[in-house]
Amino acid sequence: MKKIDSQKSQESSEIREGTTYKTCVDLNNNEGDMENITEIPPPLRKPQSTPIVHDQCTFVYFDLETTGLGKDCEVTQIGAYASEKSFSQYILPSTQPISPSATAVSGIAVKENIMFKNGVQVPCKNAKDGIETFITWLKNFSNIVLVAHNAKFDSNVIIRAMHQVGLRPSDFIIGFVDTLPLFREAVPNRKSYKQVDLMKDLCTAQYDAHDALADSEALQRLVLHLDISRAMMLKHSFSVDFVIENDKYAILLSRNASSLKHLVDENILSKFTANKIAASGLHYDHLCIAHHRDPVNGIKSILSEKNMGKVRVTSNGKIIKSLHQYFMKGN
Repeated sequence: MKKIDSQKSQESSEIREGTTYKTCVDLNNNEGDMENITEIPPPLRKPQSTPIVHDQCTFVYFDLETTGLGKDCEVTQIGAYASEKSFSQYILPSTQPISPSATAVSGIAVKENIMFKNGVQVPCKNAKDGIETFITWLKNFSNIVLVAHNAKFDSNVIIRAMHQVGLRPSDFIIGFVDTLPLFREAVPNRKSYKQVDLMKDLCTAQYDAHDALADSEALQRLVLHLDISRAMMLKHSFSVDFVIENDKYAILLSRNASSLKHLVDENILSKFTANKIAASGLHYDHLCIAHHRDPVNGIKSILSEKNMGKVRVTSNGKIIKSLHQYFMKGN
């Protein structure tokens, strides 16, 4: 059995890496032959977060208002709170208008490069100056872990904003804590875990929700009110590197899925299977290369190859046959 698995693994590797993988190959005969030097990537694994381990970190509660909820949204306000120190900065978006739905929630709007909050003009800075001002304020603390409600969103936005102005996030922060799963563990069986509802029910308090500074202060108040331990906070933490790697993975996944869309539209693949193929690191072009290198078994080998004992995508004969027939038609 091991011999068969080893043989299948070598066949998959030869298809992925081209003839350059084979032993005793004459590399000089492959000059100019892209088919032989273009590698199909090995099975891709989704980044896994691990909690931060640090005894002396400082929790800084923060929140962002943005131009919208898209992956490429821009920051319109940064608010932060730690102990009794606070920070608030409005930021003029440079490439995107603020969506009507975002304005309806936050009250932030821009007209002729002037920023308004609920109809009142507010001082603002461009993205570079605004982010750098935030970094300067953060230097009041050391070993910073930023704490946010639904931090998976805020962490992506703030890290992307730092990168766009030429800053390296890991120079200033260790990582993030997400209080959404934290509160689900600390206060189970609630119908709503919206921050405004938690404040109302647990602290019997109302505040100016969807103002970044007010949200940050309220979040610190909630954590202190529930007397949540440092260990429990860090249990729901993740590093800056994880955010960066996860963002790269999401971009690659989206690109791969888009390349396979026509196969879904033509009923060659289900959307579920196409997403599995994309998540394994395969683009449509990789399937083309696999079929070209081995018209008989190329598709089967690349989809059913094993990684750490698990099949890369599928060994389902019906799915493999459908793809094989598609490529045999010259597509």
